[in-house]
Amino acid sequence: MKVKLSGSYRRYRISMAVRARGTLSQRLPGILQEHRFRSIDSARGELQSVGWTAWDGCVPSSFEDLDPWLGSVLYLGVRIDQKRIPAGALRIRRLEAEAAERREVGERIPPARRREITEQIHSELTSRVVPSSAVVPMLWDVERGQLLLGSTAEATNGAFRTLFRASFETAAEHVTSASLPDQLDLPAALREGWVEQAPLWAKGGRS
Repeated sequence: MKVKLSGSYRRYRISMAVRARGTLSQRLPGILQEHRFRSIDSARGELQSVGWTAWDGCVPSSFEDLDPWLGSVLYLGVRIDQKRIPAGALRIRRLEAEAAERREVGERIPPARRREITEQIHSELTSRVVPSSAVVPMLWDVERGQLLLGSTAEATNGAFRTLFRASFETAAEHVTSASLPDQLDLPAALREGWVEQAPLWAKGGRS
């Protein structure tokens, strides 16, 4: 397992309600399994999927077999897949479908039928679009109630906060910080980029 702390992170504070690691460890596999990432590659009508993965972005068949702990720190991935229909694609195909239907029935298309045509085309297009994919690292020091998310993009953070609340039934509160690694009091080895998993996470009074 590798941890990367270079780049941009956003810091969160987590309430005491979910900080007891012993209790959380027992519930965690079920929580992650329920809210795991699900592919929308062939899904019709779905534009976004957000869910938990292992730190490397893979979704295990069972989270019971995953050990995501680095001492008191929970290290997971948040995968976000997003489909975007090219600009104009829906409108042009809707106009073509409406023109073909008018030629066939010879009358004006009612608003309800136009909405139905739009929904059908939208569903067909989304099933053919390949989604963009991103895996964002999350490091949550459960005992200290502090969390880092490896993105500052508001859309990504909004999706994460929604997932976190649904998973743990509590809010992740954004905390402004000039230096996130310093605020988390991380070991020096983890501030230098990529490192192999080490027991440093469990040292410094946090074991």
